Amino acid sequence: MHWNKNLLYRHIALALSTVALSACGGGSSGSDDSTSTTSQNQESAVAGDQVTATAEPKPTFKENYSPMGAFSEPFAEPTIIVDGEVVETDEKCVETADGLAECKPAAGTMALLKDGRLLYLNALEGTENVELSIVAEFGEVSVNDQSRVLSLGENDEPTWLKPDVLRAGANPDGADSETLFNNTPLAVLDGLLDTADNTDKNDGALFCSDVIGLADGSVFAVGGTDYYSEPGIDGLPLGVAELEGIKNSRIFHAETNT
Repeated sequence: MHWNKNLLYRHIALALSTVALSACGGGSSGSDDSTSTTSQNQESAVAGDQVTATAEPKPTFKENYSPMGAFSEPFAEPTIIVDGEVVETDEKCVETADGLAECKPAAGTMALLKDGRLLYLNALEGTENVELSIVAEFGEVSVNDQSRVLSLGENDEPTWLKPDVLRAGANPDGADSETLFNNTPLAVLDGLLDTADNTDKNDGALFCSDVIGLADGSVFAVGGTDYYSEPGIDGLPLGVAELEGIKNSRIFHAETNT
C-alpha cells in the first residue's frame, strides 16, 4: 500500500495535539473539582465557626437587670460622732455642746480598696457652720476632714467603719503656716494680721489631697489643706479665708484600718 507522506505527517501531528489538549483539559477539569472541593471545605469551616459562635453561653443577668443601669435607693450612715460620743440618728447633723453642727461626712474623695471596700474622705468640713459668707467665715469654722470605710454586702447592704485616726492626724500640734509676713520683722503682728496660729483643728485637712493606691493595697494621701484667715484677727469670727496647701503625706493601711 502506498502512503501519502504528507497525509501521514498530518495524522501524527493531529494525534499529538489531541494528547496535549487532553492533558491540559484534564488538568483544568481536575482544577475545577479541586476548587469546588476547597470551596465546600471553606463553607463547611465557616459554617462550623458559626455553630461554635452561637454555641457560646450567654451571660446570666438578674431579673431586674437593665442595660441602661439603675441607682439604688439612697442610703446614709446611721451614726454621728458628737463630742466624742457615737449618736445614732437619721439627721444629717447634730448640734455639739459648743453650738456647732457636727455632720456626717460626704464622699468628697473615694478610693477603691483591693478587698472591694471603699475608703472615702470628706471635703470642706465645717461649711454647715457658715452663717453669712464662706469667704469671710470659713477660715474660722472649718475643721479637718473625717474619713470612712464603706462596705457593700449582699444585696448592696451598706456598713461603715471609722478609721483610726478619724481625721487622718496631720499636724496635730498645728501647721507652720506660710503667712504673708511670716519670717519677716512684721511676724510679731501675728494674731493681728492673720489667724494661722489660733487653732490646730483645721491645720491638716484632707481636702485637696492627691489619693493613689499602692501595690500592697494601701492608699497614699499626699498633701491637704491648712485653713486660716488672712487678713484676720484672733477672736473675731470674720476675715478672708486662706487655703494653704500642706506638705504632709499619709498612708491608710487597709488591713488594719489605720
